[in-house]
Formats: sequence, C-alpha cells, structure tokens
Amino acid sequence: MRTAITYYFLKRGIAFLSMALVFSFSCTGDPLLTELKTNDLEVIIKGTYESNTPRPWLSPSSANLTSKSITMHPVTNTSLPSTFMIDITGMTLTGDKTAEFGHYRVTYSCPTNDSASFFNGTGITMKNDDVPSGKNYDNINLYLRKILFSDAQRYNLSSVGWENGIDFITYFEEVKVNAFNFNLPLVQYFYDTLREDDSVNRVYPLRIRISNGLNFNRKEKTVLEIRLVIKNFIKLYEYNSLDYPSDKPYIVHYFGVSDWLREVKPGENLAGGNLLAVARTYVKGQTGRVFGASNTGARYIIGIPANEDIDDYTMPPLTKATLRDNEIGYSTIPTLPIETSESVPAKLMYYMQLEKFKSDWNKFINTVPGADRDAKQQFFEDEWTRYNGLAGNFKIPPIATYCPDGVTTYEITNIAPGDYKFYYAAVEPVWGTLFRYGEFLPLEGETAIPIDIGENKEINIP
Repeated sequence: MRTAITYYFLKRGIAFLSMALVFSFSCTGDPLLTELKTNDLEVIIKGTYESNTPRPWLSPSSANLTSKSITMHPVTNTSLPSTFMIDITGMTLTGDKTAEFGHYRVTYSCPTNDSASFFNGTGITMKNDDVPSGKNYDNINLYLRKILFSDAQRYNLSSVGWENGIDFITYFEEVKVNAFNFNLPLVQYFYDTLREDDSVNRVYPLRIRISNGLNFNRKEKTVLEIRLVIKNFIKLYEYNSLDYPSDKPYIVHYFGVSDWLREVKPGENLAGGNLLAVARTYVKGQTGRVFGASNTGARYIIGIPANEDIDDYTMPPLTKATLRDNEIGYSTIPTLPIETSESVPAKLMYYMQLEKFKSDWNKFINTVPGADRDAKQQFFEDEWTRYNGLAGNFKIPPIATYCPDGVTTYEITNIAPGDYKFYYAAVEPVWGTLFRYGEFLPLEGETAIPIDIGENKEINIP
C-alpha cells in the first residue's frame, strides 16, 4: 500500500515538474513555450503611398491643409501636427479561411517628419502568431482602435462669442494627450445622402486588399507589407457640437486624412471613409529589382499586376468627382436626434431645416438634364452610381517609388516574382490628392514584364 501511494505521488510530482519547466520563463522574460513557435510571417506597416523612397514631407507653406468644413471659427493652427499616433487591437487574414493571427494590441507614436520609421519607408513591425499554411488569403483586416494627430484645438462658445483655443484632450495608451481620434468620424465610405439613410462603418475593421494575394506555406520568411496613405495626405477639419443642445457648445479643429472621396462640407461632422491602404507580400531573398534612368523629370514610377487596369489606380474623372459639389447645400437629409426628440426648439429647427432641404432639392433637380423631374432624379442617381463604381475600384499600386528633384535614377526593390506593367508620372500630386486619369504614362509599351527571383530589370524612362 505504501509503495502504491509513493508511486502515485512520484508520478504527480514528475508531471508537475514537467509542466513547470514548460511554462518557466526564459532569460528574455517570455515563456519558453512561445519560443517553440515559428513565426514565418513578418508584418510591416508604413504610412506612405510609396513602397520605396517615399516623397518627403512637404512644407506646410506649400500645402493646402484647410478643408471646406471650417466655417465656424477662423483657422489658427495651420502648421503640420507634430505627432501621429495609432492604436491597433488586432489583425485577421481572410480568404480560404479566416486566420486570427494578431491578438496583440500595438500602440505607436512618432513625429510627423522623415526621421520616423513609419514615414521614411522603413515601417513598423507588428507582433503576430503563426498563420495556417497552405491557404490563400485575399485581404488583411486591421482593427484600428484609434488613429490620432496631435495639436487639436477646442473653441468654446460663451455669451460673448468664441473663446480662444485650448488644447483638445483625449486618451492614448491610457494617458491624456492633446490630440483628436480621427478614426471616429470615418464611418462613411461610398455614401449618397439622397438615397441612403444609414452610415456604413467600413473602418473597423479596415479591410485591405492584398495585391496578388498571400499564398502562405511557412517554409520561407514572408513579409506582408501594409501601407496606409497618410504622409502628405492630411487635412484640417472642424467638428462641432452645435447640432445637439448643450450647456457648453464647442467646436474642434483637428487633423485627419484627406477627404479625397467626398469633400467635407460646412456643418458636417462625418469625414467619410477616406483612409486608403494597400498590402503586398514577398519572400525574403526571393525577389527581383527594377531600376533605370529617370532623366526626363519623372517623379513617380509604379508597378501594377499585368492583368489589371491603370485606370483603377487613378482617381475618377473630375466630372464625376465634382458631382457632390453640384449637390444641394445640405450634405445630409436633416434628422432629429433621439436624445432631443422631446425638445420643442429642436423639433422646430428640424422642420425648418427639412423644408429648406426640400426647397433646395427642388431647385437643384431642375438643373439636371432630363425630360421631367422623375427622369432628372433618375439621371442624378445614375451618375452617382457610376461615380461610386469608379471610386470603388480605386487602388494604391503595390510597388511605387519617388524621384526627388535632381535625382536622375530610380530603383524599386523587394518585388515579388510575377508579371507587371510599369508606368511613370512627371507630375506630383498636390497636397491631399492622388493621381488622376491620364497622369500615368506607360513604360515598355504597357506590355507585361516578367520579374523573376534575383533579376535586376533595367527600365529607362524615355
């Protein structure tokens, strides 16, 4: 009996000791169990349009930072915000299956200058776990908890008018900071206020197309590069609390991404889903390179998959993009917030705004071509549908580089093997915009150019 009891406790002791050894911590402070994992997918996030040699930050004096939303208070903070902040709560891949491989909250803060890894082309590395191999993934979802720029200013309305600006305070990494989370107003993407009543949240998570997809096999070190178009692509906006009865009405001037898709009008608080992004993959040591002369003043050289259309990488024509400029004065059909539905003054204001909206709409629809009012309204809706289709196809090129003034050569590195078409542009987009139809010119006759492992392909700008 004593022998049996001794053997039982001996077995339990060995099992306990084994578990203790498995879960003991290494000299780095991490559990040894995590060191047994293989992490063959490196996720890098950049804040640039370019994959190689990003365009430097422009001087605020040459930039148009002010959006048309600013009408309630004069602009006082026209310089660039000093700091960019981002809070990411996780990542998932979608395709053949969904892979939840990034359960780590990552916060990052950097100055808005070319010394920051996020803006100088280096990028920041995201911690992640193993991804199931042998699967194809088409998109990566970023769960963006917060995206902030510093130097937001709040202006309070008192009995004598607007008070001087004070720092707008919010939280980042559970610490108070002078910044505004511009992820909050990014709730609309393709939105026609005359036909849709509900906002569509396409920012959380932010769904990013992976150019040519990710076929992960876990045999080689694979890089997944994500680029958020932020550098040289921001605007100053005005958020106001005046639509809601309050004892302390105020407005905020804050920085966010450019309203390239839907220009933010006076009185609007929603800035649209204007955050642009692209993702691409390559295996370290199994890439090609393109280089050449750029002595004709070319500023950008890009490469896209050979089976795709360059028009999808340029913004829709001005005739479509200005549709909203021709829309009636109100950006949205007036609504009565639930929290004020019992307020008589709020109801009166709502009905006044609604009647003005109807009047403006009736005047506007008569300016649209068509035989009668119904036909005119249908024409207007058709134009919006066509524009939305063009805007919905808009993409960021998977590979792109910038040639500074005076530089007569270029190179694009870490190109995954495949067939590409290459283009160049002699123009530089003004602040807060991107390339339009016709601004990219074809290289090599717009023919498909194969890029193989280890290949150095010379393509000169004519």
